[in-house]
Amino acid sequence: MSDVRAVGGRISVRGETLVGVLFLVGVLISATAFAQNSPGVGMLEQDGFAALKAGDGPKATQLFAEAIKLDPKNAIVRFGAGVAECLQRHDPEAKAHLEQALLLDPSFSQARAQLGQVYKRQGDVNEAIRLYEIVATE
Repeated sequence: MSDVRAVGGRISVRGETLVGVLFLVGVLISATAFAQNSPGVGMLEQDGFAALKAGDGPKATQLFAEAIKLDPKNAIVRFGAGVAECLQRHDPEAKAHLEQALLLDPSFSQARAQLGQVYKRQGDVNEAIRLYEIVATE
């Protein structure tokens, strides 16, 4: 697990962890604030986050993929798909989903923080820090 701290407006990160998992509780709570286009999407989203919480990345990936087919413009299911891919260390796929979530909702701090984790894991620490700094000010 990493030690993530905001110090002097900057975020310090030591070690490695899934930032998206740190924000998962907040997303689960805030997810209910977003209207669903389809009740099926809501169920898939809920089951996908439950699979993530249980550590089942492949199942979460499948559930979020189904939800994306039904509602491709849903930033939360894109975020869930990104976290699921990140959990499995599928960084290119995680990055694509997280970037799409941010295109759909530019103020989605959890997606930005998780994207920072992907960049960090890929060795682009400068981009990771840039994204973490944005999150710290949101």
